[in-house]
Amino acid sequence: MTEISTKPTREIIPPLTSSDPREWKSTGVQDPRVFMALVSCYVIAIILEMVLLAIHSFAGDKEIITLMVSCLGITTFCMTHFLITRKHTFSSITMALSLSCIAVYGLLVNHAFLGSTIWMLFISPIVIFSMGLKWGLPVMIAILVVACLSIFNVTNSVAGVYNVLGRIREIFAFGGSIALSSAAYYIWEQTYDRMRLLTDQLENQAGCDPLTGLANRRLMYQQMERERSRALRTNQPYTILIADLDHFKLINDTYGHPGGDAALVMISNLFNRHLRRKDFIARWGGEEFLIMLGSTKSKDAKDVAERIRTVLSKTPVKYGEHSFTVTVSVGIHTTDMQTTLEQEIALADECLYQAKMRGRNQTVSSQTPPPQDAIPTAV
Repeated sequence: MTEISTKPTREIIPPLTSSDPREWKSTGVQDPRVFMALVSCYVIAIILEMVLLAIHSFAGDKEIITLMVSCLGITTFCMTHFLITRKHTFSSITMALSLSCIAVYGLLVNHAFLGSTIWMLFISPIVIFSMGLKWGLPVMIAILVVACLSIFNVTNSVAGVYNVLGRIREIFAFGGSIALSSAAYYIWEQTYDRMRLLTDQLENQAGCDPLTGLANRRLMYQQMERERSRALRTNQPYTILIADLDHFKLINDTYGHPGGDAALVMISNLFNRHLRRKDFIARWGGEEFLIMLGSTKSKDAKDVAERIRTVLSKTPVKYGEHSFTVTVSVGIHTTDMQTTLEQEIALADECLYQAKMRGRNQTVSSQTPPPQDAIPTAV
């Protein structure tokens, strides 16, 4: 008995898009909620730097004032760059480096607030979530090494009296923030991939015919709308084919519904072998199939339909010990860009009706006039 595969034979789910945060470096942040969250981070950093600048302006600490003015300018530039481009990798890393300067300087001069771990807790998540573990973790390790060398190799005139245990505590806090940020990113990445996989599976099930693995009517409408929009932009016609299995009720009556299912699966596989990857095909309902040929004129579409019809009529359907052949009737309509998608489908369906009336096992195009001696037969 022929095994009927229920796996999709064509890729009907698009690849990951800008909804994946790992693609933001090339596509930019599109989700308005994420965009506002990142803008909020920049605003918080600017407010903190302005508060520190105001405090040290009253204290008259010129070195720290110079540092804070520089960092405030860098953070403002980063936020402006992000608002314009929506690409946060460059802006986030630049801001993280400026915060690193504040943290390291605070450690060097033993300043209670500037050298606190609050700055370090900002740096690690920004860099790792901006660059990912592959690049973000090495960068953070390099920053940690630089911080260690700077702290333990400064002269007393720069560092003053600084407790060794305090230095070690700050370094361990920095290393701990790197480890926690890396673990959080890894958990998020694994969770996101798993959720995306489950989402893709649900989308496949919602848009896929379980018997043939082809797109169903719902998904086909979405694909056709995209192709129609592309055709209107490029002014390249597309063609709609509706194919109907002839005498399907007789097949079911003779071989049972499993025999009819075997015929539908065989036809689906044959369609897939003779269509381009950019063409769309769906099980339109029952024994009907709808095919959309992008950038295809009427004559070329008719050649494709005739080739498929001829090959199909010579290919036996094997079901258990039985072997039988089937035929299809095909209606063809090439768009003129003047009608709606629903009207184009209706015109292709009318051509299918004409093919049935003329005796089945043939193709009829809306662009081809009917023969004068055509004798209608019962559908």
